[in-house]
Amino acid sequence: MAEISKAAMLRRAVYLKAKEGRRITGESGILNQIKKILNTHFGELNNEIVNINESQAIDLALNYLGISLGPDGDENNPDDTNIEHLLEVVDKYLFYEVVIRFPEVEIKNEHDASHIIRDLFVSFNINFQGCLFSVDDSFLNGIRSTVTVDELKYNYAHSHLPRVDYRENYDGHFCLGTGSILDVILQLKHRFYEDGMELFCLHIKELVKWESISGVPYRYISEIGVSEHTTSGPAEDFPAEQIPIICNHFLFHLSSLRPQVIRDMFSVKIIEDKFDVELTDRGQKEIVTVMERMNLPLQCYAVKNHQGKLIRISPFEIDTTQYKMTEPILYFQNKPINFKIVDYENASNEIRKYPDPEFTRFINTQLSDRFNSYALQRNSLLPINSGICA
Repeated sequence: MAEISKAAMLRRAVYLKAKEGRRITGESGILNQIKKILNTHFGELNNEIVNINESQAIDLALNYLGISLGPDGDENNPDDTNIEHLLEVVDKYLFYEVVIRFPEVEIKNEHDASHIIRDLFVSFNINFQGCLFSVDDSFLNGIRSTVTVDELKYNYAHSHLPRVDYRENYDGHFCLGTGSILDVILQLKHRFYEDGMELFCLHIKELVKWESISGVPYRYISEIGVSEHTTSGPAEDFPAEQIPIICNHFLFHLSSLRPQVIRDMFSVKIIEDKFDVELTDRGQKEIVTVMERMNLPLQCYAVKNHQGKLIRISPFEIDTTQYKMTEPILYFQNKPINFKIVDYENASNEIRKYPDPEFTRFINTQLSDRFNSYALQRNSLLPINSGICA
């Protein structure tokens, strides 16, 4: 009788172990309890429990150990390990995977910024007893199947997922911070109980829709769709010819506003016997209103990053052929999920826009010159609404 290869012995042992695990899980009814909880929190169409995959477990274990199988079905380096040790490692990868789909999530943070993401898949693993199961020290993973061009450039999947190279598009490990979700995980690691799984699902729902600035995100929603540099000088693609046009529109817009509103839009200082006029926060809001009415390109705007610095919005073209658009990145409820890049802009964001600082500097200079001109002509400062727009 031909000797059975070590690989064949391993596969047989793993399949028997998985069969026994399924029996234990089936008799306990744990999967049914978990599925009921998932359906309650996420809807039946947006979750699934993926069965144990023995072949995947073997491949992951061999990869972890650095063992490759030769053409005869045995290891190329058989002396490095033995069946017992292999089984111990494979046991780490025998699990059920729970996958939850979030078709749309609005992420918010402490600064009242928000961003809408689509098609986020969150997953975690459970063992035969229904306990949470860590793979590669991660209890919660995430992947996106639909992203915008802006998210693609910024390698953004979620604020608390590491930056993603969408050419590879692999599951990322959620940063769970130091909150109470860790206490729930610690308990569910050791035993399954329904209240614990209920709490875990509630934490997941809160986690995916919150960007914790104090928790230091991997990526910030305020920086999606903006350039890598601050606005310390003119950008190459900034439409400088628009500056005087915007200024004239803005000055005309002032004539339609009430005097007390106009006064709130400017601060006036005297520096070296000259008036220095600067737009206030209210004034910048009014400029943006005028700019949006003019349908100006995104290059005319800036946003504040998480450090409070103004950063330019930076439209760009991208070659999508380098991304894996044809092969499914995962299967969900037996259907292939393909990676998609869509064109919708940051209109879904409620991140405040500011006028580009180049324009703000220009209009501050224009207004200061006009103030000083009136002061010289009349030897007194007139109310700002009495002639500055003339």
